[in-house]
Amino acid sequence: MAAQGARLRIGLAASGGLGAESDGLLFRFFTEMRPFLGNAGTGALGAELHILGSTYDWLKQADLLDGLDAVRLPPAWEGGLISLTAELVGLDETDPGLDWIIFFQDPRDQIALYPEALALKRQCVVHGKVFLATVGGAYEWCLLEWLRRGGAGAVPAELVTRWVRPESVGTETIALIAHDRMKRALVDYVGQRRGLLERFGRRLATGTTGTLLNGQTPARLAPGECAPLAGVRAGWVHGLLSGPQGGDAQIAHEVVAGRCRRAVFFEDPLVAREHEADIQLLERATRFSGLGCLCLLNPAMANRWADDMTALLPD
Repeated sequence: MAAQGARLRIGLAASGGLGAESDGLLFRFFTEMRPFLGNAGTGALGAELHILGSTYDWLKQADLLDGLDAVRLPPAWEGGLISLTAELVGLDETDPGLDWIIFFQDPRDQIALYPEALALKRQCVVHGKVFLATVGGAYEWCLLEWLRRGGAGAVPAELVTRWVRPESVGTETIALIAHDRMKRALVDYVGQRRGLLERFGRRLATGTTGTLLNGQTPARLAPGECAPLAGVRAGWVHGLLSGPQGGDAQIAHEVVAGRCRRAVFFEDPLVAREHEADIQLLERATRFSGLGCLCLLNPAMANRWADDMTALLPD
């Protein structure tokens, strides 16, 4: 992830259902975030934008790219997502690659199921980079970064109130999920960020992860495999079923019902999961309504978010 203050390189794409309409979510987001992504105003990124073909064309036709540093990639059906994935990881050993991917995915659009779309997200997890698949998540991430760089005076307060909603954290739900090889990383993260997480009204976790975060050692883990979270009371998280037994579906239901807008979801990209369908169900659920929730898919992303949220919330 780029150092604070550094110029970011961002990949941008949108499914047709979210990008083609002149009053659609892509245009609203880009119009409101353009001062931040461009060079206008305090805290602006002046970002280098690498934009998938059709998405670029839609924004260009709306005169939203004038004055911005924007590169057009081929459309998805001409290999654009493959190019975007290669640019994310870097084209050679001297290229650090893109910093963020903003890929607004319509759950009705099959593009999110293409191998190259799945690989793009997976490589963000592998390389600890930012992947934002929902408009709501992208607004929150960009606004927090804008506040980090420019301070409260640089950011329209109405946008923070509408999208980040810091005043309502105490009534909101956050999900905490980790695959087996990532459970230790999640327990460590929660231990370090417990003060922030306790400000949420409710915390959800699936199966073994929930047992660990409630301070107990799950029977299915080998001795010493992962120590439980220390110093918590029973019920610190609301434990659900394990992912393969329906826990992912239970959290997905909370997401589509609008009760869970954030999920810390440490995925293991190196191991095949027998319940991949459940994982895809949960990830797809985050994209319904076009707003969805912010998924923090790796420790680097989750820690950056926690730093910014902690700075924003009042003592």
